[in-house]
Amino acid sequence: MSGGFSSEKADILLNFVRRDPAYHIITFASDRYVNRFEPGRNNIYYLADGDADPNLVCDPFLALDWHLVFEDSICKTFAMLKDIKNRDQTKG
Repeated sequence: MSGGFSSEKADILLNFVRRDPAYHIITFASDRYVNRFEPGRNNIYYLADGDADPNLVCDPFLALDWHLVFEDSICKTFAMLKDIKNRDQTKG
């Protein structure tokens, strides 16, 4: 999971995941995370890779070692964003 996007940016994020099926959207809706896009004015959206099963629960802060999970997710975020940025530069 990487990058938080406000509901005003939802269209940009939806367009991106339509073009690149390796990614999907996780929604934070008031007090819960869902592993899919859910429209909502006050929702926060995250770009994610991995299993897009909408029945999965995604809340890294439930882990007892949440601080390590958070640190890993930050590192994963930077790697994912670098991969996305460099993908355009490597195409012939």
